[in-house]
Amino acid sequence: MRAFHIPSVGDIHHPEAFVTGVLRNFTAAAQMLGAAIDTLQLRLAHEGHGLDPSYQIGTADGVDAVAFSGTTHEPLFDDVTGHIAEDRLSDATYTAEHVRAWLDQIRGGGPGDALSPGMRGETSY
Repeated sequence: MRAFHIPSVGDIHHPEAFVTGVLRNFTAAAQMLGAAIDTLQLRLAHEGHGLDPSYQIGTADGVDAVAFSGTTHEPLFDDVTGHIAEDRLSDATYTAEHVRAWLDQIRGGGPGDALSPGMRGETSY
C-alpha cells in the first residue's frame, strides 16, 4: 500500500480517499464562500496519530474558510464561519492544483517519481 507523508502533519493513511475528498471539497468551499476555486487555499490540521487530518479551505487571507473532517469530509461546524484553531493548522498552504497533482501521483506515479511540494510517497507493507 502506498502512503503519503506531509512533514508538518504526518502520514496520510488513506491517500486516494483523502485526496479525492479534499479535491471535491474545493468545489463545495467555493460555492459556500462565493469564491473561485483557483483563489482558495488548503491548510491541514495537526491530528492524533493514525488519523487523516481535518482541513480548512479558504481565502488566502484566511478570513473566509470552511473546515472539514479529514475522515468524513463533512463540514466540522454548522456555521461556515467556524474555523479550526490557528495553532492546530500547519503553516503550509496548497492549491487545488497541488491536490490534483497529488491525486495524479497516487493513481499512476511510480515510486521514483517526484511528488508535489510537501508530499513524500512511501511504499509500506
